[in-house]
Formats: sequence, structure tokens, C-alpha cells
Amino acid sequence: MAKKISAIVTLLNKLLVIELTASDVYWQQYSTLKDLRYRRLAKHRKGDAKEERGHAQRLIDRILQLDGDVQFERATVDPGMDVAAILRVGLKLEIQAREVYTPALAEVMAAGDHVTRDILAENQLANEEGVHWHEQQLRLIEQMSLANFLQAQL
Repeated sequence: MAKKISAIVTLLNKLLVIELTASDVYWQQYSTLKDLRYRRLAKHRKGDAKEERGHAQRLIDRILQLDGDVQFERATVDPGMDVAAILRVGLKLEIQAREVYTPALAEVMAAGDHVTRDILAENQLANEEGVHWHEQQLRLIEQMSLANFLQAQL
């Protein structure tokens, strides 16, 4: 049993890197968007940063419940300096999260850890919604031009 718990803690710490990185990047992007006066996008990105921080906190809480050591690490990601780049970075982060969460869910299910599965499933659902939102915004830029998209964000 201890080996299963250790593997789950390792997995949770891997997911924690993703969530902390996304939260930090989204906060940087929020600051950039706010400075550029794109209020609608800035408001959304601020919410994204807070949501990712909440995902991270749930993972931290679970690691501690399992008597594991929390590793507060982050990956290095260029947040992008213009709106299109910011959206592409966000999409990439959400897709990367999905690629890790999907097998992680299978692993915790195989270990019989339904509490962790519930936490991961909730985070994964939010990631899927994030992928969809980013794809929508990038599609809007293609359909209505960047200039018109930006006008709508003021």
C-alpha cells in the first residue's frame, strides 16, 4: 500500500507543477492584458489564474493528506506579449495538462484511490473547458480578424 501511495504522491506533484505553472503564467498574462487595456480578456485571465491556483491547492491538500512532501516547482514558460501569443500559450498549457491528467486518472483508478480520482476529474473537466475556450478565441481571431477581435475586448 505504501508503494501505491508514494506513486500517487509523485503523480500529484507532477500535476502540481502544471497547475502552479499555469497559475503563474496566467497571472503574468493578466497583468499584460490589463496594461494593454483589454479589460474583457484581462478579467477572464485573472479568473483563470485563480482557478488554476485552486486546482493547485486541492492537489497540495491531497498530497498532505497522504503524508507526502509537497514540491513547489514550476516549469519555465514564455507567457507571450501579444494577445494572439497569449491565447496560443494558454491553449498549449491546457493541452499539456490534459495529456498528463488523462493517464493520471487511469493510474489512480487502478490504484483504487477514488478520493484522488475525484480531485483529478474535477481539474480535468476545467482543463477541457480551458482548451475549448482558447480554441474558440483563436477561431474568432481567424474569423473576424485580430483588429476586430481586439476591439471587442476593450
